[in-house]
Amino acid sequence: MRRAPLSTAPGLWVLAAALVAACGGDSEPPVDPARARLEAEVAEVRQALEDGAGEPARLHFRLGTVFERYGLLDSAAAAYGRATAAHAAFPEAHYQLGQVDFARGRVGEALEAYRQAVRWAPDFAAAHSNLGYLHKMRGELDEAEAAYLEALRCDSTFAEARNNLGQVYKEREEWEQAIACYRAAIRVSPDLEQAYANLAMSLRETGRADEEAELLQEMASRFASSRTGAYAASRLQELRALGPPETAEAPPP
Repeated sequence: MRRAPLSTAPGLWVLAAALVAACGGDSEPPVDPARARLEAEVAEVRQALEDGAGEPARLHFRLGTVFERYGLLDSAAAAYGRATAAHAAFPEAHYQLGQVDFARGRVGEALEAYRQAVRWAPDFAAAHSNLGYLHKMRGELDEAEAAYLEALRCDSTFAEARNNLGQVYKEREEWEQAIACYRAAIRVSPDLEQAYANLAMSLRETGRADEEAELLQEMASRFASSRTGAYAASRLQELRALGPPETAEAPPP
């Protein structure tokens, strides 16, 4: 659940003070260490802004990271917005604004923030990948494919982007391209569980039982303590129970 902005968030000390008053006590309310640290960090940055001790865009960005770290997403978004207003060519601030907007459920605003990030930093692989993710969420598969391909142009070892591109092809039922993407993701990142799971499901969908069984054995061994490993072991049992596929007898000459 999203926490309220700093200016309206109810501090624990308010509740403590009310309890003390109700009980007739006069002791000081306990200090919330997390809130105290937050207020100290915010005060430091705001003082630097007042003193002109640094580039305003960078200071607002720093303030945004403080708010984001404490879960104050509305305040973080406002700070990142001030950073980009102070200096438009600030791709990291646009990107973080996109992250916060997505966390707040504002997909359209997140898309625009990531677009601005790649506008000012065309080789920003993570921003391209996030654009792909949001386009796929919206069912915009052509745009998702283009964004993931851009991410991979920027970083050919970006295994998550390769795996997610496979998901785009899977949605289109372009199985060969999907399978190739999953295999490539696994080559780059041999512990990327989701790529194994996606590849296994694609092999199952396309009736490649032998390849699926070989992959499942590797998954059961590599991910023995996870849900991926448990699925692989269970599916292997199913395949073994089914036995080898029946082959039709050749007609007599």
